[in-house]
Amino acid sequence: MPLQPDFLLLNAHIITMDPAHPVAGWVAARDGKIMTVGAAGETPPAASNVCHVMDCRGATVLPGFVDAHLHLLSVANSLICLNLAPSVGVRTISDIQSLIAQRSRQVLPGEWIRARGYHEFDLAEKRSPDRHDLDAAAPCNPVLLTHRTGH
Repeated sequence: MPLQPDFLLLNAHIITMDPAHPVAGWVAARDGKIMTVGAAGETPPAASNVCHVMDCRGATVLPGFVDAHLHLLSVANSLICLNLAPSVGVRTISDIQSLIAQRSRQVLPGEWIRARGYHEFDLAEKRSPDRHDLDAAAPCNPVLLTHRTGH
């Protein structure tokens, strides 16, 4: 006896991403994996007695989207910015100034220095660095400092 699905989507407009069969009308799954799909006029396989059946009422079903809530630009930005997180030993505004001063010696005058990941609650001073702190660390470079929250 063939395996029976434990989940059926019926009456759907399913985009299969299969060039040979780009659209289906139903999909049968078991244990979280697709078993088979079929055209709107075809009969789906017999369901198990614990099968969940969902009538999609003509709604479109798209495969393969997993939203991990990734902020892609923020991830890319983190790869090119100085890391000011406590996990790398940043505990004071002086630590931030030291890292920024070090970077200022590696870039041309006038070139932006970007840094991120600090939180004032993690700093001994319990405040955010101000422009005077940043200007002292990199007098010839503009500095963009981004908080741990992304602001």
